[in-house]
Amino acid sequence: MTEKTKPATLAARLPTLSKMLIALEAVTQAAEPLRVFLEFKKYSWTALNSFVHAGAHALHRLRTGFPLELVEVVVKQSNALVVMAHMQLAITAGSQEAVRWVAKTSDGFPAVLPPRIR
Repeated sequence: MTEKTKPATLAARLPTLSKMLIALEAVTQAAEPLRVFLEFKKYSWTALNSFVHAGAHALHRLRTGFPLELVEVVVKQSNALVVMAHMQLAITAGSQEAVRWVAKTSDGFPAVLPPRIR
C-alpha cells in the first residue's frame, strides 16, 4: 500500500458534497433527480447529520419515542430515494423502457411515496 492508496489519503482527495452537487448542475439529465434530492436535503439534512454525527436527535427519540407521523414521513422519503436511485440507473443506462418501468411501478405505490415523487 502506497501513501496515495491509503484510505485516509483517498478520502481526502474525494470532492465534497457541495462540489459534487455543483458539478451535477451542469448535467442536463441530472436536473430532475438533483431537484428532488435538493428538496430532500433541504428538509432532512440537519436532522440526519444530528443522528449520524452528534446524536442529539437519536437521544431525544430514545427518550420520547418516534411519532407515527415522523415514521411515515421517513419511510416515504426512504422509498423516494430508492425510486430516485432506480430512475437514475435507468437514465444512465440509456433505457427508455427502464425509465418507463420505474415511473409506472412507482405510480403503483402512492401510499408509500411522498406526493412529489409520484
